[in-house]
Amino acid sequence: MLQTIQEASIQDLRKVTNIDELLNKTQNFLRIVPDNMDYLSEALERKGSQWNDFINGLLVNLPVYNNTLKTIHLDKEKHLLSLGIPKRFLSAKIEDFPQSITDACEDFFSQRKEGLLIYGNAGVGKTHLAISLIIQRYLTKMPIIQFDFGNYRIMRPQQAEFHSLTDIFLEIRNSFNKSEKSEKKIIDKYSENEGRFFLVFDDLGVEKPSDWIIQTLYMIIDRRYRNMHKTIITSNLNLDEISAQLSDRIASRLAGMCKIINLRGKDRRL
Repeated sequence: MLQTIQEASIQDLRKVTNIDELLNKTQNFLRIVPDNMDYLSEALERKGSQWNDFINGLLVNLPVYNNTLKTIHLDKEKHLLSLGIPKRFLSAKIEDFPQSITDACEDFFSQRKEGLLIYGNAGVGKTHLAISLIIQRYLTKMPIIQFDFGNYRIMRPQQAEFHSLTDIFLEIRNSFNKSEKSEKKIIDKYSENEGRFFLVFDDLGVEKPSDWIIQTLYMIIDRRYRNMHKTIITSNLNLDEISAQLSDRIASRLAGMCKIINLRGKDRRL
């Protein structure tokens, strides 16, 4: 369970007297990576303007991650909605799935694979699992503060985003004949991560396949494959069905980039 951090907890850092005490007090909400420990020790000893600037920087810039819905710095629900997560799935947890499934997802986070293809029948929890991985990263990746020869910077964890492929195709179609948002710009947006840790593409194969659908999907998948961008894809189709109904080129790239997870079980919606 992550500790709830209030502003007073950060203010309390003004009272610490040594490095060990600082690391102990911040371990639940901040990871400190001192490249120059001498600077940090000197700032602690003097408790002068350098240390006050450091604390003031935390108060202004440090978002707080915890297990409650709201904190003084960050509204968890609002933030998750901004990542594209549908309201129905805001409470999704990786613990909702058996250990064998969570173990199978480990390759994705350990960098051994840059993708996950989660497939199975309707209602078995494919979307639920994909979103639980987004939320798990949100809750467990703490901000990092890095010291470098007297300067410090707060590095916020990269987030992930959820997108329905049906919505992506609709967004592209709506861009036709609109100069301010071209088809190319939208395809580029979903082909790159742009600072995001990974993207989730939900419901591959739901759209009736057309030449335009297949070509657009291929461009996005192929670019992500070539650039090794981390991607999670959910589908009712297995690789053979993706090859037959969409394209063998798409299926081949998914096979090369993804850990394949066959999610089984009863329809959770019934």
